[in-house]
Amino acid sequence: MYIDESAFREFYKTPVEIYALTKNSDYSNGAKTAFICSINADIQPFDGNMESLDFGQQIKKRIKLYCGSCDAVCEGNYAITDGINYRIVYVERRNLGICAVLERV
Repeated sequence: MYIDESAFREFYKTPVEIYALTKNSDYSNGAKTAFICSINADIQPFDGNMESLDFGQQIKKRIKLYCGSCDAVCEGNYAITDGINYRIVYVERRNLGICAVLERV
């Protein structure tokens, strides 16, 4: 069970489920994930100058997640919010909680 002690917990209203990869995909099977925990977070759009440019490659949709301290929020894990799957690609731990960048998969 996750208990949020952050000073900003009033802003954390979006439910997010955190999953860990338990088995990589191969030619015959897909990847397998295991549920770790549910958290509440503040989700913000993440728009950078490079994302708005089209260089002939698919642009990945990214968001920022702000939440209280939680060990399950780490690079390589997955998050599901609003029915969309994201991979956690960057985590910055701060005194007041976590700022993470999530990339749509």
